[in-house]
Amino acid sequence: MSLAIDVDEVNRVLLSDGWHDVAARSFALDSYEFLWSGVDGLTVHDLIAKGHEPQVLLGGGQSGICSIGFTLKDGASGQMICGPLTAVLAVQTAKVKSTPAALRHLRSWVD
Repeated sequence: MSLAIDVDEVNRVLLSDGWHDVAARSFALDSYEFLWSGVDGLTVHDLIAKGHEPQVLLGGGQSGICSIGFTLKDGASGQMICGPLTAVLAVQTAKVKSTPAALRHLRSWVD
């Protein structure tokens, strides 16, 4: 049994500083790494657009850091928030999707 959390339905995320409203369908999970352009005045995105590779400073999974990260657009401020998945304490979803297996599992706890 797994807890099926639909990332498209996540509307609030609890981080250590409190709950954050998530802009529609902006919550995502993926592997992550910290990059650096190495060139003054150029962002990593600028460097990639020019056909160059940024430097990888730290990839997820190194030094015991969780290799899966999250990103979301904060619904109140419009800022992007990113970090290791281990920083997410809880999520709230707009809908609960029940499957027959999940219902059987819930009934086993009630009975």
